[in-house]
Amino acid sequence: MNKTILIKYLKGEAGSHEVEAIAEWLDRSPENKKYFARLKLLWDISGEVAEEYPRRRQKSRERKKFWLRTGYFSAAAAVAVLLAVNIFLMTGDRRAAGTGQEQAAAAMEDVTVYTHRGVVSKVTLPDSSTVWLNADTRLSYPPVFTGDSRRVSLSGEAFFEVARDTLHPMVVSTDKGIDIEVLGTSFLVRSYCDDTESEVTLFEGSVAYHYMNSGEGRKEVIRMSPNESVVFADGDPAPRLSYRDDIYKDIAWMDGNLVFDDMPMPEVFRILERWYGVEFSVVNEAVWGYSLTSTFYSEPLFSVIELMEYCMPFEFTLENGKVTVR
Repeated sequence: MNKTILIKYLKGEAGSHEVEAIAEWLDRSPENKKYFARLKLLWDISGEVAEEYPRRRQKSRERKKFWLRTGYFSAAAAVAVLLAVNIFLMTGDRRAAGTGQEQAAAAMEDVTVYTHRGVVSKVTLPDSSTVWLNADTRLSYPPVFTGDSRRVSLSGEAFFEVARDTLHPMVVSTDKGIDIEVLGTSFLVRSYCDDTESEVTLFEGSVAYHYMNSGEGRKEVIRMSPNESVVFADGDPAPRLSYRDDIYKDIAWMDGNLVFDDMPMPEVFRILERWYGVEFSVVNEAVWGYSLTSTFYSEPLFSVIELMEYCMPFEFTLENGKVTVR
């Protein structure tokens, strides 16, 4: 039986002749019934997408943890690796710079933290604000905040919980020319260099979203309220503002989970590449016409691939860190 027809049936899109063909196929052998039962189970599981996350509203930040996704490691080894990465990046190349002005200047060099593919990390800023960094993300900030604002730079995806300071707003600058100005706020920023869209989602507090309106040729500001998202696509003159009830699925990665809600396959593969530290190679471009709705709860890569194989007309092969999709 063609798997595409079985998926049409599970989606409620199969015609009467296809339904009859499926019934006849099921009667032919117990193996067919077992195959269909497993396919339906996986389909039902994948349909749980994010209904849980808007209800959870995860206030318990101490429950969140990082996950190494590039293989199987003990918890102690994972902590050691992450600490080694962060300590190296924070102390970095900071050699003794002499005395006096040279040493003072060296001490004020920005701290840069980078989370490799497959790693999620938590960073505490000099003002006690906390930042959760998703995989393949770079954050730069001064060792001490000075002046009228607390300015940091981001490339990638991060969830900020900013310590309130009405006299010194925090400004998050992205490599796509966006500035997010906040006082005491929880918000998510997604701004990867190789993505065609950037997004800011506000959870608590308020945000001033500064951007360059290419159509008008001037800087403009959007004042955001909780549960609002701003999406800015490359080439658009201005961003799109929308209200959402499902924002908590966007930070499922902080608990080691991945949520895909009718997401186009190019974006799915980019996220999986960052999350598992692998490369996807698509042989048949027909794959790009599909989208994925599923939730993965701290699943290893082979489980994710297995589910997608059952629910989509794809075949995956994994070899030497490269996933080939046919």
